[in-house]
Amino acid sequence: MLYAFVHLGLRPLALAIIVGDALHKIADGIALGAAFSVSPSSGLSTTIATVCHEVPHEIGDFAVLLAAGLSVRNALLLNLASSFTALIGFYAVASATGSAEVQRWLLAITAGMFLHIALNDMVIVERNRVFVYFAANNLSLVPHHVDHFYNLVKNYHIVSPLTSETIYIVKYRL
Repeated sequence: MLYAFVHLGLRPLALAIIVGDALHKIADGIALGAAFSVSPSSGLSTTIATVCHEVPHEIGDFAVLLAAGLSVRNALLLNLASSFTALIGFYAVASATGSAEVQRWLLAITAGMFLHIALNDMVIVERNRVFVYFAANNLSLVPHHVDHFYNLVKNYHIVSPLTSETIYIVKYRL
């Protein structure tokens, strides 16, 4: 696959998108396998949540692949091929979920992944909103805003301690 990308003269971005998408789909397959191993209704609700999450993601990936030099046909085929990796995660979990303990751990990890993504997006939006407000109004962090800002930083560390943006936030901690 790498040879095909290099031989066709495509940008490394296209390869990164396809590999990242394939790994993402394996995680989605794990989530779906864990949910269906508990009950069909749990599996159905997780499927609906995953579809709602994946539609805009796939549209974005398709646009990036087109911008990276792929034709419409090749972008669709590679996107479809990377989507089949969800079956790897699904069948791996389906074959390993014999015990209730394994099911509990898989569901906890799956719920944690979905919460991490949602909360991380919300915290970044809130942080940017606060910074833009202060910059637009030529304000500094005054005492009555310190508590809000401290909670923002504290919550950011709870949600995403391993991102590089944590360093940026910590510089402004009071």
